[in-house]
Amino acid sequence: MKISKEFKLGIFVVVVLAAAFVVINVLRGTDIFGREITLSGRFDDVESLVASAPVQIRGYAAGRVEKVEYDPQQDNFLVVCSIDKRFRIPSDSRMLLFSTSIMGGKGIRIECGESGDMAVDGAQLATGSAPDLMSSLSGGAGVLL
Repeated sequence: MKISKEFKLGIFVVVVLAAAFVVINVLRGTDIFGREITLSGRFDDVESLVASAPVQIRGYAAGRVEKVEYDPQQDNFLVVCSIDKRFRIPSDSRMLLFSTSIMGGKGIRIECGESGDMAVDGAQLATGSAPDLMSSLSGGAGVLL
């Protein structure tokens, strides 16, 4: 049985399109293989937090911010994060907004709680804000004077 050139070309095009889809989604950081869970939190002020900002657990980059959107009904911001499934995050954990650099970049730090129940995919965590470096320095400057 002889395979025509058109059939070989068609198979080649399908393989190239599938490979392009996978490569583009991997470069965008999209989880196409289901290795991440999604957690969310509601903040009154996001302090210029943007999508793709890092999410840290005990100082390790465990995920990223998927989206930040304003909710006019509740007058706050919904922050959705994707986190590696390997991390066991207690359900009473908190999402803290923190400064990633002295230049004002923001990220999310997950402060793990003590609960025996683990957060499931789609869970909403309590939120808070960690003091940034500049406010810590300015608060301590008054002590020195």
